[in-house]
Amino acid sequence: MSKILIDLSKDSTLPASWYHVGSQKLLNEILEEVPVKEVFLPQILTCLEEIHSLIKATSSHNLPTGLHLGRVGRLGALLAKKADLDWKERLECLYGGWIHDVGKIYIPENILNKPGRLTQEEYELIKGHVNYGCELLKDYPHLQPFIAPVKYHHERWDGNGYPHSLKGLDIPITGRIISLTDAYDAITSFRPYPPYQRTHEEAIQEIKRCAGSHFDPVLANLFCEIEVEEIENTV
Repeated sequence: MSKILIDLSKDSTLPASWYHVGSQKLLNEILEEVPVKEVFLPQILTCLEEIHSLIKATSSHNLPTGLHLGRVGRLGALLAKKADLDWKERLECLYGGWIHDVGKIYIPENILNKPGRLTQEEYELIKGHVNYGCELLKDYPHLQPFIAPVKYHHERWDGNGYPHSLKGLDIPITGRIISLTDAYDAITSFRPYPPYQRTHEEAIQEIKRCAGSHFDPVLANLFCEIEVEEIENTV
C-alpha cells in the first residue's frame, strides 16, 4: 500500500526534534488497517497537512509546547494500541494528541515560560487554552473528528477536571488517553521550578497514585505495564 509520509524535508519549519521515527511507524501501523483506502487516505493526508501547519504555528509561538505535542500524540497512539482500540480511535489519539494544546497559541509566552509557580490569575488564563483550541479548530473542518483530545484532555476521572467537569466513562476514551499521556510528558519534561523534571519511574508512581482519581484506572494500569524501552523509543 502507499504510505503517507511525514514531511522530513529541509524546507519544513518544524523543529527537527519533533520528527521521530515513532511518528511514521505509528502512522503506518494505523494506515495498514484503514479500509477503502482510496476514500480515507486522501482525507488523512489533508488532515496531516493541516496539523503540520498548526504545529508550526504553535512551535513558533512556544517551542517547548510544539515538542510536547509530538510526544503526547505518539504516546497517545501507543496507549490506544495497547488498549486494542480500532484504527479510527488510534488515529484520533495520534492526530488529536498532536493538536491538543494548540490553544496555547493565545497564551502569552512569558506565562508559558514563567520560571516559577503560576498565580491563580495566570492559572485561570492557562486553563482557557482548551476552549481557545476548540474555537481555533472551528476553522479546520477536516480536523473535527480529532477534537475530543483537545476538548477533554483536562477532564478527570473523578469529575474534578475542566472545563466540563465530566466524570468517568462520560469522558470520551481518546480524551482519557491524552489526559494520561499529557501528564506523563509533563512530569518527565524539563521545568525550572519544583517539582522539577522527574524520571520515568517517578512518573509511573504518580500515575499509579492518581489512578481512579485523575486517570481512568484501566488505562493507567495499561500504561504502567508498557516497558520503559518502548516508551523511550516512542518519545
